Amino acid sequence: MSTRLRFERVNVPVKLALNGVGENVQEHIHVGPSFQLKDDVPDCTYRVLRDPESYAKHLELFTKNEGVCMISETTFAYLPLSTVSPRADELLEAHSGCCSVQILHGYSVL
Repeated sequence: MSTRLRFERVNVPVKLALNGVGENVQEHIHVGPSFQLKDDVPDCTYRVLRDPESYAKHLELFTKNEGVCMISETTFAYLPLSTVSPRADELLEAHSGCCSVQILHGYSVL
């Protein structure tokens, strides 16, 4: 089934049909972790870049994929719906007519 037909079956208007767009859809869970460290745990945050010597050190570390410049701000997880909802089977069944079975059950479609 074409991408256009999938959208039209669930009454989503297609403004520009691009082949392949919308394929391999998975659940996208956005996680914004936040941590507070104990006082005796050394940490390194962006505030170290305020010091010119530390800034130069971390620019050098960055060339080795190390240091504060390698800190990630966000994390994305690609998970089956059953990981985050006890109603996964019910939800998948309710939407089985609008998407391919492979996509709904988390299989990669190449």
